[in-house]
Amino acid sequence: MTAKPADAAGIRLNRWFTDQGICSRREADRWIEAGRVAVNGELAALGTKVHPKDKVALDGRVLVPRQARPIVIAYNKPVGVECTSDPKVPNNLLDAVAYPERLVHIGRLDVMSEGLILLTNRGEIVNGILRSEFDHEKEYLVELSHPVSDQQIGQLARGVDIGDGKGRTRPCTIERLGPASLRIILTEGRNRQIRKMAEAVQNHVRRLERQRIMHIRLGTLPRGQWRHLSHDEMSELFLALGMGEPRGLPRDIDTRPHLPSTAVVKVATREHAPERSRSRPHPSAAPARTERGRGGGPRR
Repeated sequence: MTAKPADAAGIRLNRWFTDQGICSRREADRWIEAGRVAVNGELAALGTKVHPKDKVALDGRVLVPRQARPIVIAYNKPVGVECTSDPKVPNNLLDAVAYPERLVHIGRLDVMSEGLILLTNRGEIVNGILRSEFDHEKEYLVELSHPVSDQQIGQLARGVDIGDGKGRTRPCTIERLGPASLRIILTEGRNRQIRKMAEAVQNHVRRLERQRIMHIRLGTLPRGQWRHLSHDEMSELFLALGMGEPRGLPRDIDTRPHLPSTAVVKVATREHAPERSRSRPHPSAAPARTERGRGGGPRR
């Protein structure tokens, strides 16, 4: 039986061979014409299309697809962008980023929060960063609606009950930047955690910006733009996640900011937005354990 060419989805079989670095398209066509290639157990024909879950065999031996080149990008999410990949949701994250390949976001920020979001094409990177037992740091600049006392800062740093049924929040690092402004470093992630922490001391978050995830910093990346992680950032990330050295990465990755070319995002406005404070390293927060739900992590 001969495999029927698939629909527009998927790629041509001869291109699949070149993408895997096996041979040229012309050579692949010769193998197909000679009856040496099968797709899902059926003899292939010129023009056969291949999909990600298809099994391609040469001379009866199934070929293992080469793993996709790892991609991780940093995006400076503006207020108004929804952290969802649902195309039916206006201003969804994937439309806002408009990356040419399919990516998934690592964690979330709520619609009124801004700052660093990572996106990747590798599920093991998502799982590794979001697993709470690894104590990965996330750093935020927070502006509150009212001044906060030293006593309240100490209370928040030791942990507070935010009413989600999981007990007190994990101890965290908090630095005062002003009467109502803080730098907070968390090593856990619960749904809208920082906002609920503020409510626990009778306050309210006026502005929230994530500046760092692990060793990856927002830096000077303009709001609404994205960049690829550098080779050194990727190597450190893979090492931290126990994934070894990333393969298939060029040494000269283009890390310049990219403005999404096709995205038109209606950004929410904020009255009297405070100036962005400068970022500098901070000590790690005290370790603890917490539960984490599925589905890309909680929102801040």
